[in-house]
Amino acid sequence: MGCFALSFAVLLAFAMGGGWIGNMWVLMLVGVVIGPAAAMIMTLPVEATRPSVRASGMGVYWAFYYGLMGLAPTALGGVRAATDMAGSPLILAALIMALCAVLWGVFRRLQRQFAAAGPA
Repeated sequence: MGCFALSFAVLLAFAMGGGWIGNMWVLMLVGVVIGPAAAMIMTLPVEATRPSVRASGMGVYWAFYYGLMGLAPTALGGVRAATDMAGSPLILAALIMALCAVLWGVFRRLQRQFAAAGPA
């Protein structure tokens, strides 16, 4: 959970930052901080699917992943144009990261409930 909170904070600081945001070291730090949260999200489909349907589950996951990766730049560009703020796409990305933290918590809670119920 801390990984998501740190990613949210760094993205928000990056969006609100001044002249230091173009610094190569700052950009690398943002990537290092955000990377672990993305890796955690990418492991969830493996945990959520049985071995017999895992390939299909990963196919659905990757279809959504690449579909959203194709739509996100257009949507975030629209947010940028609508708000006329250069940092607005990053602020929205930070909010999406906060939403990921909430959804990750929901996933873990459901995972515990299904584990307690036993095999189907």
